[in-house]
Amino acid sequence: MKRKVEEDEKNEKIVRNLMKLPSNRRCINCNSQGPQYVCTNFSTFVCATCSGIHREFSHRVKSVSMATFTAEDVAALRERGNEVINHQLQNRQTQLIIF
Repeated sequence: MKRKVEEDEKNEKIVRNLMKLPSNRRCINCNSQGPQYVCTNFSTFVCATCSGIHREFSHRVKSVSMATFTAEDVAALRERGNEVINHQLQNRQTQLIIF
């Protein structure tokens, strides 16, 4: 039990540190400052308003302050996050414009 609590605390600390990265300081959808939620479907940081919209699409959304994050959640946020997803979306838009 103690090990689980320690792992949860470690994961929360990592997520909070990831939130401090410049690209994660704004909501990926509306660009508002200080997102407090994570959309685990896309491994992105989102604001309260956009988290509600994601939930309407049945996306899984977790509050940074209220939820626990698994090691898989943390690994996905490290691998993706707002910067990577924004880059992927920009590449898609460029491809659509070209074709």
